[in-house]
Amino acid sequence: MKNLRFIGVGGWFTQSVGVLVCVALMELIAAADTTVTQPNPANVRDNASAAGANVSLSPAVINRVGTLAQNHLAAMQAAYPDYKFVYGGSLNGNWLINSYQARADNAGGGASMDLRYVRAKTDPSLASLRFVQVIDTSAPINGGKSPGVDSSSGIVPFYYFDDSTEDENKDPGDGNGMGSYYFDDEPQRPYPAPPVPPAPFSSLGWGAILYIASYNDATKTVTIYDGVSWGFHIQRF
Repeated sequence: MKNLRFIGVGGWFTQSVGVLVCVALMELIAAADTTVTQPNPANVRDNASAAGANVSLSPAVINRVGTLAQNHLAAMQAAYPDYKFVYGGSLNGNWLINSYQARADNAGGGASMDLRYVRAKTDPSLASLRFVQVIDTSAPINGGKSPGVDSSSGIVPFYYFDDSTEDENKDPGDGNGMGSYYFDDEPQRPYPAPPVPPAPFSSLGWGAILYIASYNDATKTVTIYDGVSWGFHIQRF
């Protein structure tokens, strides 16, 4: 009987280990990086032309960025020294891209992009989430720097956030109840000067990484997670 009981306990223990291993693997899978869902092709415009210039999306496809560049971290800290910026690795939600389009008119060229970040259950609370956008460009405006933080207010380092108002860009009921955070932007730059022969064209580049972040107001700590890259390139002939 003892032998039979021992075998029975041993069998149960083996099964339990197997279950624990399966649970651990499921947790590892659940703790994956953020994902990017590309827009419907009908909502993508790769190129646009006007005034002898061509504007193209650059990158052509919005990509996930899984690291925080040191020069971006330095730009954040230099522009907003009263805040503390730290890197927190990857979150687990989904970047759902709604549209990504090149734009051109007689005044200049650019791109438009709108998305929603669909929060995962394992992410920080929806209330704490923020967007931080950093721009790299050959044509900063208004005395700006490159790389530079693209702040809606210039007072806080966040895009589409103001400490004095309720954030209307969040939908707590979206994403199977996990909540979504909405973003859209339409940057534009004047066309570069005409090319000087023998150069066939002059050019201008604008690129951004939109990071998802969480904010602790008590400590003024901004934790930067992964993001997505997007932008445009102008050639004037």
